[in-house]
Amino acid sequence: MECKNIFIFFQYYTVWSLIIIVLCRNFDNEYATWIQKNTFIQTAIGGFYITYINPKKIYIPEINLTIRGFILNVLDALTHYTPALLVNGRPSPRKMSVMDFLIINLPMILYLCLMNPIEKYHVQRRDIYNMLVIYIIFCLLGARTL
Repeated sequence: MECKNIFIFFQYYTVWSLIIIVLCRNFDNEYATWIQKNTFIQTAIGGFYITYINPKKIYIPEINLTIRGFILNVLDALTHYTPALLVNGRPSPRKMSVMDFLIINLPMILYLCLMNPIEKYHVQRRDIYNMLVIYIIFCLLGARTL
């Protein structure tokens, strides 16, 4: 595989999240912990939605590969849920502010601004909104545990 082809995988948020989770393990502060947990939650929600709700497949046009069915389910488990083993499990000693929430969401905000997830994942705009609503509800319900 050419070097150019390796970079196609950086178009996927899962790759971003794995890199972020691994990099944040080197820092021992609450922001790194929050970013790790947050990125994992975002990836898990997105992976679940795309694998089981819509479109139930991933197409990588650069290598003309469509992944669906059992193989997609296995890849979903490996790439979206096993990173939880890398996430620092310490609870935060303080409550998160709105500014903290914006800061820890910078990776997702950057991804949404720089990449085109609608085109990349073959979803509709409503699917992106649905995933964001699920994420926000999850954060509101679990804010005390981050």
